[in-house]
Amino acid sequence: MYSRRMSYFIAIAEIQNISKAAQELHVSQPSLSQYLNRLEEGLGVKLLDRTCTPLRLTEEGKLYLEYVREITEAEKRFESRLQAHKKATEKTLSIGIPTQLTPMLFRKFVQGFLHANPEKQLTIRDGTSLSVKEELFRGEVDVAFFHTQAPEDARLISFIIQEERLFLACNRNSSLAHGRAGTREKPLLLTKADFPQMAEMLFLIPPKTYFINAVIWNHLKEIGLSPKKILELPALSSIGDYLLEPQNNGISLLADFSIAGMSSIDEITFVKLEGHDLRWYLTMSYLVDTPLSPSGYSLWKYVSGKR
Repeated sequence: MYSRRMSYFIAIAEIQNISKAAQELHVSQPSLSQYLNRLEEGLGVKLLDRTCTPLRLTEEGKLYLEYVREITEAEKRFESRLQAHKKATEKTLSIGIPTQLTPMLFRKFVQGFLHANPEKQLTIRDGTSLSVKEELFRGEVDVAFFHTQAPEDARLISFIIQEERLFLACNRNSSLAHGRAGTREKPLLLTKADFPQMAEMLFLIPPKTYFINAVIWNHLKEIGLSPKKILELPALSSIGDYLLEPQNNGISLLADFSIAGMSSIDEITFVKLEGHDLRWYLTMSYLVDTPLSPSGYSLWKYVSGKR
């Protein structure tokens, strides 16, 4: 690196002969002599006593030799640490995963990836779809998994892991269902005639930190429904628990991962409004202007091949 020319002086000092030093360094003798003359001129002192055979260092030359050896040793230490850092950076991958998806993503992808690549290291940051996406844009994670309704974003390279349906859901014994069944495969079909009854129910929503909060409000706006009573609950699991109590007469929008955590899904009626098929996408993404590291590419290849 920067000490290459300094190595010329070290060779001259150790060999004590400019011609032999030039041969050792694979440079011409005149060019090495010119280097030495320019060096002494720049420092304003004589570094070698040329009246002696073999050449001897002057006192200033001894000081300079000590200096350049310290510089070259420091550079070697720096290069060693830099290479170690590069290797560590290459092996360590930071990913963002929504907390609710951690069990599923670990089971389907993360555990298998680590088993297939034992030399790789992962740092996992959890949160919500919104928070891990923001961490991706801030450069705090290399790859982020999150839900979105718009999988195409010019700022991102994204891979769709799966497309998922979203369902309005209520208790089977609520005022809307009246004991009628409705499954995810065959939901109870509703029309606008049911809107007055739905508007009287208690709409359950998660905080704005959850992406599904915006999905709910956008859906209500799209269908033209204005609920009269709204209850914000702190977690998606709380919404599922609330729906299981028929006296609460609640209704909410549920995703597959939140449904999977419910204790008694038979008590829930899934409903669908005619002409409205609500979906979102689970994606894996990275920034378009930040290429993946080798470890990131390995994860990307593994997940995309396991979908």
